[in-house]
Amino acid sequence: MHAAGALVARSATFVAVVPGPRRRGLVWAALWVSVVIAPGCPGRAEVVGAPPVAKQSAAGSMVPAATHEVKLPAAHMATPEPTPDLPRDPPADPGSPAADATPPAAGDPRAVPPGTPPAIARVFQRLPLAIHDGPPLGGIGATGIHVDKIWLGTSYEKDGCASETERFSLSRDSQVNVCFRVVHSRQEEAVEVEWVKDGAVFRRRIVNIPDIHAYRSRAYLVLRREYIGAWQARVLSADGVALASADFTVTE
Repeated sequence: MHAAGALVARSATFVAVVPGPRRRGLVWAALWVSVVIAPGCPGRAEVVGAPPVAKQSAAGSMVPAATHEVKLPAAHMATPEPTPDLPRDPPADPGSPAADATPPAAGDPRAVPPGTPPAIARVFQRLPLAIHDGPPLGGIGATGIHVDKIWLGTSYEKDGCASETERFSLSRDSQVNVCFRVVHSRQEEAVEVEWVKDGAVFRRRIVNIPDIHAYRSRAYLVLRREYIGAWQARVLSADGVALASADFTVTE
């Protein structure tokens, strides 16, 4: 409403009911209600119409006349992409080395090296696990024995080989020390250290391993002039499995 002096709106309501033709009963043909509001302000008028008339279905129920189905265009419909079938490796035969052995994983102390017989793999995986244990560097013996660390040095101290190197000089060094850490079951057994020169076994030495879970041991080779060449220090189990090896050279 406007300020004082404005016209006061008057409302008029008209209701008309028109009976339709009689077909199996009286049907209301139309019902309309309109309200015309006289303009309270010049130049403004509002007309409010009646809601849409509902249509009668064949069964007699009332259906909204404005009901219709909305379909989205095909461009808005998501189409799932087909998933290609990937080739699968055939399963390993039970009891084969591939079924029991797992590929070595970095830092996994119980990763079975490829080619390990299933019976030995089971013995190995039943060994107790200590916090400092590492994965096998080479093969595994019949008792589960393996080496998880090997290194070379020009001297030997309480904690193992010192002054680590892979090149030894006759003019500077007096011997080659090889240190290794053995992990096995708690039983006394022995390993063999081989000194291999230019591909041929030059010397062997037996090293006893006491009945403790992990044992660090060493072997050494006194240098002479005829020892110049390429060498390898190799640790073998009692059943001849290569547990670990380290290569080095001797120069003048």
